[in-house]
Amino acid sequence: MQPYSSEFENEFEKQIFFAINLCRYDPKRFVVPVKEVAATHALAKGKDTKDLILFLQKCERLTQVRFDDQANAAVRKNNATVIDKNEDVPTQNGNIEVYN
Repeated sequence: MQPYSSEFENEFEKQIFFAINLCRYDPKRFVVPVKEVAATHALAKGKDTKDLILFLQKCERLTQVRFDDQANAAVRKNNATVIDKNEDVPTQNGNIEVYN
């Protein structure tokens, strides 16, 4: 499914949309990337990914997600705050205040 050009602001948002739907369509495909990120990403090093990998291996296909205006607004607000911090390594657990 292709999002309408009015539903995303930049290529990153569009690519995330595609990645989410690909994961929902073929979860098993994400086992290798999860292992790679767990081994190399600063926020994921040392994390136990066994349960996530088992879930991905057993997960059935899910329906596609669609863009939602309210969800997009919330994510953009959160991202603006994260970008303003200008951290080399993002704060673990994200921006809880905005999520709440």
